[in-house]
Amino acid sequence: MNGSQYTLPQKIAGRRDFTIYGALNSFSFLLLSGNIITLYVLRLGGSPTFIGIISSFAYLSFFFMLPGKQLVRRYGIVRIFGLGWIIRYVLVIPILITPFIVGKVSPFLSFGIILFSLLGFQIFRGLGLVGQSPLVGELSAGKDRGTYLSRFQIIANSASILSGLCIALLLDPSAPLSRYSLLILSGIVLGLAGSFYILRLPEPPGVQEGAGESFLAATWTVLKRPNYRRYIIVFGVYCFITGMMRSFLVVYAKEVYLTPDNLAILLSVIGNLGAIFMGLVMRQLMDRLGAKPLYLIFAVIFVFSMVPALISPQMGPITAVIGLGALFFLTSFGSTGGENASQQYFYAMIQPGEQLNLGILYFVTMGFGGALGSTAGGVVLEALQLAGGLDIRMAYRIFFAILIVILLIVIAMMSGLKRLGSSSVSSALSVMFSIRDLRAINLLNRLDRSGSIGEEQQVIKELGGAQSQMPADDLLARILSPSYVIRSEALHALERLPHERQVRRNSVIERKISEALVAHVRQHEFTTAYIAARIIGQWKLAEGAPALRESLSSEDYLLAARSMVALARLGDVQSIPRIELTLRATRNPLVLIHGAESLKLFEHRPSVTLLLEILRREENPPYIRDEMIFAMAGLFQIEDWFYPHYRLFLEARADAISVLEEEAKQADPPALAREVVRALVSIGENKRESALLLVGVLGALDGDMLPEVPNDVLIHALNDPRLHRYERVLFFMGALLIFRLSRGTNENRIAPPGQSLAP
Repeated sequence: MNGSQYTLPQKIAGRRDFTIYGALNSFSFLLLSGNIITLYVLRLGGSPTFIGIISSFAYLSFFFMLPGKQLVRRYGIVRIFGLGWIIRYVLVIPILITPFIVGKVSPFLSFGIILFSLLGFQIFRGLGLVGQSPLVGELSAGKDRGTYLSRFQIIANSASILSGLCIALLLDPSAPLSRYSLLILSGIVLGLAGSFYILRLPEPPGVQEGAGESFLAATWTVLKRPNYRRYIIVFGVYCFITGMMRSFLVVYAKEVYLTPDNLAILLSVIGNLGAIFMGLVMRQLMDRLGAKPLYLIFAVIFVFSMVPALISPQMGPITAVIGLGALFFLTSFGSTGGENASQQYFYAMIQPGEQLNLGILYFVTMGFGGALGSTAGGVVLEALQLAGGLDIRMAYRIFFAILIVILLIVIAMMSGLKRLGSSSVSSALSVMFSIRDLRAINLLNRLDRSGSIGEEQQVIKELGGAQSQMPADDLLARILSPSYVIRSEALHALERLPHERQVRRNSVIERKISEALVAHVRQHEFTTAYIAARIIGQWKLAEGAPALRESLSSEDYLLAARSMVALARLGDVQSIPRIELTLRATRNPLVLIHGAESLKLFEHRPSVTLLLEILRREENPPYIRDEMIFAMAGLFQIEDWFYPHYRLFLEARADAISVLEEEAKQADPPALAREVVRALVSIGENKRESALLLVGVLGALDGDMLPEVPNDVLIHALNDPRLHRYERVLFFMGALLIFRLSRGTNENRIAPPGQSLAP
């Protein structure tokens, strides 16, 4: 994501001032445009065509960004933006007198004043608007762009709700026209106050360079990019649809369900609640999922939101209020969600130097689509009512059917946009309907706001238990922390994330994880490298094998030990000789245990000889001998079967021998099995005799226990007093022979590598 050219203090102060401006501007804008003007014109007797024309001014204003661009090189982005906003509020002042002349002079004069005041209002809006895209681009730059833009949207819509409530309270059915003047005056004052906060913003460096480039040349260049060309078409048609819908949704409520003015404004407030709810959703998801999937999802929601209007059922007064409230809420939720995602996608496509020219193209596209949609909406509705001879309800049904069909075509085109690093639609839906993923996203947002090591450590610990793969990127960033505590906690959390399915679906995430962990193994010896080595093995990241091989000779015994097991999990057979060499040389218990475990995982049966060699060492404590025995049991593929017998032997020797004696009754030939039982009984009394009995049975067997481990190896071991002095070794040999004799023919007595004969 593109970085900001503001310094951090400039960015923080700029975001604060721009947010205050956004709140004042939103409050003001609702008092000076949109539904209040529509309702006022309807009170004066204006036609749908006139409403469509004045509604289109909001979109036509974007075309005046082109002359505004010419002023940027001389006056700068901030001054053009702020002064344009101040002048536009001054130009709307004449509307204040229209309630007093409409009945005394001529309604046409009132319509003329309204027409030219709103036109001037929107012209200077367009001149100033040239600065908005570069300023928003700079202020929102960073990994939290989606969060900031969504938060700004929430604040702006909250101000609109407050404004709408004030309007709804003041515009009761008996309200005089002069009350509209009071509301418009309030909008002018608040708008002027917000304009001064624009002038406090720092001039973004480097943006004026784009002012020297021809807009047409920049447009021609960018439209050569297939993805940007598709985006502009999709965005333009989407604005056409929202232009048609927004301009006439309140008219639909009034004409089909006879909604009074104050209730119509209240419905607009409910629509703003939908936009706020959208902002809350976007704030949680945008920076995690990316723009494209949310663009598609919100567009689909927009389609479904218009289905009730397509049906337009007969409703009573109460059900009409409930139904229209749901309609306004959902259409606002879907349409503004799509616009918000579209804006995020736009910033993801462009570079800082392109923000001025492409920002103009963005708004011109919005203006052209919206103006055409607003105007076309009025013409279509009037044509349906007059030329078609349809009643008002049927006219609106056809109107919304047209919108839905066009929007479905747009959705099909959206699917062809590049993802630009975002999630797929299926992944995004999976996250949105997953309690675990949503909890993980909430924790990630908390992590971004954490201000101390202790707080960050606690959130990371919770992320490890979230059972979601969403935190992978953020945890990777935390393993680079200068704090050992944070690095360690981040690695432990990463280790606990589900990975077998999720990571394998996303090669980008897998590659990033692999590269980060390999670097960690090489750079954090004696601290947290061993955890990274363990994760490489658990996640079977084959790219980590070279770094793990290098770590086998490390003086960090934890790292060397974990690397052995990790290499075995990767199936890196070329490392077996080095692992065996390390085991012959080391006396470190942890390295010995992990080395034996790795040989077992490799299923390298010739290593039985090495394990017997380690068992001969007198200095080894009992727990080392236990691990060597378990490793051999694993190589003979009897570990699961042997473990409970061995544990019973250590707790109650006689009981363990009795259990094996019962199994020996199924052995073939029974005479050899009885000899093994005799050997087991003799363990406590005469180890030498026990060993000789087992040697005799081994010598009488038809064939070797394993092709890779001749019986002579086991016979030699049993004849060695350094080995047969250990009861545990003798019990293992006896149990192995019972297993072999009780499992039928020689071909299936010992399982092939990768299988188990455990019951």
